[in-house]
Amino acid sequence: MSENVELTVGFQLLTTTADNHVLMVRSAEGVWELPRGTVAPGACPVASAREAGVRRSGYCGSFEYALAVSLETNADGRVTGLEYVLDGGRTETVPTGPGRLRAGAAWRPMRELLESEPLIQHALLALAQGERVPVLVNGETTLAGWPAEAAGEVAVDGGR
Repeated sequence: MSENVELTVGFQLLTTTADNHVLMVRSAEGVWELPRGTVAPGACPVASAREAGVRRSGYCGSFEYALAVSLETNADGRVTGLEYVLDGGRTETVPTGPGRLRAGAAWRPMRELLESEPLIQHALLALAQGERVPVLVNGETTLAGWPAEAAGEVAVDGGR
């Protein structure tokens, strides 16, 4: 007998600089964290990540590659969720132009992530080793070409 279990798909966005900074946002509790969001049923995960990145931070990254993935399970071991850490690209230095970030977003020293949850630790290790995998939907790349200009935002896309 098959039981329908609703699957929650979430993501965190890891965008870095070559001089060891990471884009973070303040949570409702005032804690600095990676921008995050969830994918609505039927929505493209890459487009959802881009929209969340711009909405939360003002930054539009590519988010087409995963650095780490975690399956969430219930007490019976059934998968109930999936959490990605998506690669938002890398810039050479902290962008300093006007209007780049929203209030509550900042480029923070990467060392602030050193004591983060295991999923983030694995993403940082993958990033350091140059390991990432494409986010696919039905076995295909998403090609979710979502230009920030269409949303009236300033793009700061420092892909690799």
